[in-house]
Formats: sequence, C-alpha cells, structure tokens
Amino acid sequence: MAWRLTARLAGRDHRFIVTTGEHLLGSADDCDIRLPDPTVSRRHARLHAAARRLTIEDLASRNGVSLDGHRISGIEELRAGSVLALGDVRITVEAVDEADLPSLRPRPGSGGVDGPPAIATTATAPRIRFCTDALPRLIGVARGDPGWHAWAGEVLAALVGSGAGGASLADDGRLVVECGRCEGPSHAVEADRLRLVVHAAEPDGLAALAAVARLALDLLLLGRRSERAAAPAAREAAAGAMAGSPVELLSRDPGFAELLRQADIVASSGLGVLIEGETGTGKELLARRLHAGSGLPRDRFVAVNCAAIPRDLIDAELFGIEAGVATGVGARPGKFEQADGGTLFLDEIADMAAETQARLLRVLQEGEVWRIGANRPRSARARIIAACNRPLRVLVDEGRFRLDLYHRIADWTAVLPPLRERGDDVLLLANRFLERATRARGIRHAGWSRSALDAIRRYPWPGNVRELEREMARVALFLNDGEIVEPALLKDEIREAAAGEPAPAGLESALAAHERRLIEAALRACDGQVGPAAERLGIGKSTLYRRIDVLGIRRPGA
Repeated sequence: MAWRLTARLAGRDHRFIVTTGEHLLGSADDCDIRLPDPTVSRRHARLHAAARRLTIEDLASRNGVSLDGHRISGIEELRAGSVLALGDVRITVEAVDEADLPSLRPRPGSGGVDGPPAIATTATAPRIRFCTDALPRLIGVARGDPGWHAWAGEVLAALVGSGAGGASLADDGRLVVECGRCEGPSHAVEADRLRLVVHAAEPDGLAALAAVARLALDLLLLGRRSERAAAPAAREAAAGAMAGSPVELLSRDPGFAELLRQADIVASSGLGVLIEGETGTGKELLARRLHAGSGLPRDRFVAVNCAAIPRDLIDAELFGIEAGVATGVGARPGKFEQADGGTLFLDEIADMAAETQARLLRVLQEGEVWRIGANRPRSARARIIAACNRPLRVLVDEGRFRLDLYHRIADWTAVLPPLRERGDDVLLLANRFLERATRARGIRHAGWSRSALDAIRRYPWPGNVRELEREMARVALFLNDGEIVEPALLKDEIREAAAGEPAPAGLESALAAHERRLIEAALRACDGQVGPAAERLGIGKSTLYRRIDVLGIRRPGA
C-alpha cells in the first residue's frame, strides 16, 4: 500500500508519494517531505507507513498538527480522505494503486536520456536520492570506475538514510555493499562485480530496500545490454556532435539507427535525397543532419515549405524577381540563390505546381536560375534535399509528379517511420522533451507513474514526434516542482486511448515494423524487382515473396 499527500503551498498543489518506512515532514532542506512555509517547523511531524497502515506523529512543532479539524497529541492513524493541517499548510491523503509506485526518471546531470532511463521507486527522499545521485555511479562499478571506494559510503547513506552498514572488496574482486541495521533480516542480490546486501528492522522495510537493490542491478545489466545494442547509434551521435551538428535524432530502434548510419554515409556524397514520412516524424531534422555532415557551409541551409506558399508566388520565392516587374516591386533573390553553395530543403515538394516542377528541373540541370523578369542567369548550385508526407513514387505513377524530376531528386530515399512503429522510443523522447520543458521553467519532475507511461505508449500519436513534443511542453506547464507525471496531467484523448485498448505487443510489433522498413527500402532500391531485392537482403526469393504477402507490402510499380 502507498499513499499520496497533496499539499497546498503558495497557491499550488505539490504531491508526494509515501511508501513503507519513516518520513520526516518539515521546512528544513533535509526533510523527506519538505514544506517551505513560515508556519511549518523545521522538523514538524513524522509519518510512519507499514503494510496498509499510515500514522502521523507531531514532533513538538510550534503550530501543531491538526487531523480532520482536531489537534493531535501523540500518534494518530491516517486514512484515505484525511485532511491534515501543519500550520497553514493543508494536506489531503489519498491511497495509491501499487501499479503507480515505480517511476521513470531522467538521468541526473546528463542533460538528457542518452543512456537507459533510470527507474526509481517513488519512495522516501533518501531512496530517491539513491536512484538519482548514487545509482549512476553504482553503474560505473561495472564499467571499471576505479573510484568506487570514494563513494561507497555515500551509497549506503543515500539508500537507508542513516549511513549504517559497510563496504568491502571480496577476494574475487567484487564490491560488497551492506546497507541498514545489520541485526535485522537481510536480503542479497548480485551481478557481475557487485553484491548488494540490504538489512531492515522489519519485513516491510526489507521488501522496499530489496526492491531498490534488485532495481539497481537490473539497471546495471540493462545499461550494459543497451550500450552493446545501441553502440552504432551512439557512435553516429558522437560523430554528429563532433561535426557541430545542431541535429538531435534520438532512437534505440535498430531500424532507425541503420537509417541514420546510411544517412551519414550519404551526407558527404552530394546525392539528391528524398525524405518520406508522415507529418511530424522529423524530416527537416534529418535534412539538417545531412547538411551538417556534408562539408558545405554550416550557415548555408535554406528551408522552404512548398505547401505554405501560394502557387502564384512560389516561383518568385524560389527563383527570385527583378526590380520593376510590377509597380513597387524591388529586386529580390530567390531561395536557390540564397542556398548557392549550400543545401536547399524543399519540404512538401509534392504540392509544387507542374509548371514550377518544370522550372525546378531546368535549374537542377543547368546549375543556374533566371529571376522573374531577368535578362541574365545567376548561379544556383545548391544541393537539393526534398521531403514529402506521401510516397512520391505513387504520385509519379498517378501522373501528379514529373518522373524526370523524381529521378533527379531521389538518388537516395529515406523513409522515416511513424512514432507508433518505433517501440519504446516514445518513452525516450517523452522523457527528453519533458526534461527540456521543465528545465526551461526552472523546475524538476520526480519521474513517471507506470500508468502514465502505459498511456503514452498506447496512444498512437498521429502527429508523431511533433505532437509528443507539444504534449510534453503542455504537461510541464501544469507540473509542480518535484511532482510525478500522472495520467491526470495528460490530455483526454491520450488517457482514453490507454483505457480503451491493450498495450502493443512490444518486441513483436517492433520487429515487424523494422522488417517492413528493410524490405520496402530494398524494393525501392531495386525498382520493385523481388529477385535483386532478395539478394540485397540476403534471403531467398520465395521467402521474400512470402514476407511481402504477410506484411501487406505494396511493391513499387506493382
């Protein structure tokens, strides 16, 4: 059983989760539940949670503790719905479903979630400090951190809040950490070079500490597995950072990592690139990544949204206009001239009119542009990266896009998967976006409830990454400092989606989505021919036919 306390401070609600153990309430910085109010004593009261019982004790505070309107003396039991008053601070008590006890936390000091996201228990302040401050260094033990002895005592104090216990180096080279009062019952867990032994004065306390210990080792092993699996993506991200790239494309999806690897190879080749994908999947981010790795001037990236410009104005916008073409019109260079020697990103190129497509093809063929009303051409040697939210080859087949222009701009095609097909990337990105938004507000969030994580995992995110980013900005706006993200903070349709359908079949759906992307990419590269595509994938022709049928893939030109 766990409890949620909602305290009204400075006109805002602050929520605290209470689990098994003792919790100090007061205005001092070292209190488990800090209530910074002048009417609250430094150490005002103590909560004790055991099994399904929660009690409170007044610690001879200046303004006392009131429970449901009467001032308490000694120890009194609290129930769901109880209302406390510590000085002028009102606190309501609620019971919490055990499914919401674990929470997903950002890695402290990392500025992001580039590694496995830390998982903490929504417990007392000491245990939270253990997960946020000591646990990253605990993971460092398995990575060969030579300074383990310098922080072993800090791990002990953070885990149990008392500093009791000890640490030693076993004969086999393992670090053995003992936490808690050694006369109590104990529980041990171990992995690799670490053995963690926890003690507690009562079974409930032992269960809570044992859960944290098991969690520490699970995370340690998860970190190692994730490092191996994500090593290629990590190398690519590091290369992008060294190149000064402003782009950040986060993913642990193997198919997405392979796409980024290919993109970084293509970046310096000068090939024309077509990026396809639903709205909000990050097409411009990929275009910027390609430009950053191209070796072209970093400030020479020009983006144009072809769908946002009226058809009667797009020629002037792209190709420029000379003075005197119309009354009051001055000379103005177009986007091609502005991008000369750099990269021109043409977003939603499918919305370009047929006559503009013809002019664009001529510019690409000749490397020069004629402004409207001009009597001489100007240099326009820009690399073209185009984007479309629909399969452009289908539009070619339907006669809505020029075939010759398609072949000119699509030397290499990248298909960005929708967020719903990227597995747990939604959790990775949500945590990163929420970190940014809360940091901008000068607050920190205390993690995610499991039900909130399930809600964002089940929601299909039709607006993809862009919608997720906006939702996290909205959540941060209503989030209190130190509060856990719960479903109530999410918009209605996300909560409804979570309540109305089961969670996706994680690994199976992720593998199917990755297989689909690889097969579709091979078929596009081979103009829809199954034989060459099967050779490219390293599988038999009959196998590829069967997988095309099972996955419902439409072959180009079929």
